[in-house]
Amino acid sequence: TFGKGVGGFIDSLGKGDDIAAYCDKRAKEIGVLNDKAVLSYEEASRLGLPFIIAVSRRYKRYAEIKELLEKDHQVIMDLNDWARETGLDMVEFNRQYCAYFHVTEMDDYFHEAESTESIQKFWGGGTIFCQRFQQLDLTNVVELACGRGRHVPMYIGKAGGVTLVDILQKNIDKYIKVIYQNIILFLILIILAFILPIKNDNKLLSIVVILVYTFITFIYIKLQKRKG
Repeated sequence: TFGKGVGGFIDSLGKGDDIAAYCDKRAKEIGVLNDKAVLSYEEASRLGLPFIIAVSRRYKRYAEIKELLEKDHQVIMDLNDWARETGLDMVEFNRQYCAYFHVTEMDDYFHEAESTESIQKFWGGGTIFCQRFQQLDLTNVVELACGRGRHVPMYIGKAGGVTLVDILQKNIDKYIKVIYQNIILFLILIILAFILPIKNDNKLLSIVVILVYTFITFIYIKLQKRKG
């Protein structure tokens, strides 16, 4: 649930003790969440503590919960209110918030965004994005919010240098890991190509393998990684 996510985020900041309990209409069914008791609304009201609405504002449910709390004159806080009252640096807080939910909630996003269909929406022949991109000076490319580097293969062969910037070092590391894996794979293929008996008509295969390995090594050397 989103409430579990918010609680996990607060706990990741070392502020888990700020949460006295969770409140949900399925309290008896859930019982415990993030090692904290889940209470009914009536039980939570008796604590006399502020409520943080752990439902995204884009959902109708948020407005319904807020209306109920206001009607009962409950104290309502959003996460930003809580962060300011706790004395957290708001820039770092928002950075950590994005990073946390980027990791825990973004699998579905990346599954779609990294698909061939989604990539072609940017790089397919004749797209406005592709036309505009071809007009850029690629001497040094800085890609902001690069995610896991899904666009890099589309331009790295034309770029003089590439710097990837993302809120999560984990995303950059994942891309670097893929490059390492490819290098290791092609090193193995090259070794096999020279160790195993090769007929004359398979010499071309060996050459292709070496060229591919050289290209991937070239990509790795050009790629700089930077934490955004």
